[in-house]
Amino acid sequence: MNSLRCFISIELDPSVKKDVENFIKKLLPNDYFRNVKWVKPDNMHITIAFLGETPLDSLTQISRVIENTSNKYDPFPINLRGSGFFPDKGEPRIFWIGIEKTPLLYAIKKDIDAGLNKLDINFDRKPFSPHLTLGRFKFVPNLKQSINLIDLPDFKASFMAEKISLVKSQLFNDGPVYTDIFSCSLKKSV
Repeated sequence: MNSLRCFISIELDPSVKKDVENFIKKLLPNDYFRNVKWVKPDNMHITIAFLGETPLDSLTQISRVIENTSNKYDPFPINLRGSGFFPDKGEPRIFWIGIEKTPLLYAIKKDIDAGLNKLDINFDRKPFSPHLTLGRFKFVPNLKQSINLIDLPDFKASFMAEKISLVKSQLFNDGPVYTDIFSCSLKKSV
């Protein structure tokens, strides 16, 4: 194997993962969420860049991009607020928690993208829409009729973003396994 499936992310604080887990427990009795494959709390993260299949010989360069970016920023707060559906609530595929717009998060995304572009590293170039994926719908019958019956509990949580990681993603029948390849703490160089 000369490539790994990878992404660059910011990991959630363990206390926020617990808050998210409790939020999901409140949704489980609702039939609307019966056919959702939930993300395991340990796998929850904020994706900065999805790289997909990444050549092994580019991992060192990608790690340098992460390190250079991390050295430009101090830890900063991220606020998670509300929830929703991609592409929409009428025909959802993904259920998510929103992330308030934070200039530092967008600056980090811009710097990571610029570093990857400079090195000609392939990554998903979709517009950045920061969110936390909670689950994926397998199928949802009679969705349009049941959507108005959903009473989603409010979700609010905050944590300090402290590091950026390059993560290996291995896909298995019972779900993905994520392993950090490289992490660098946010620490603004003076």
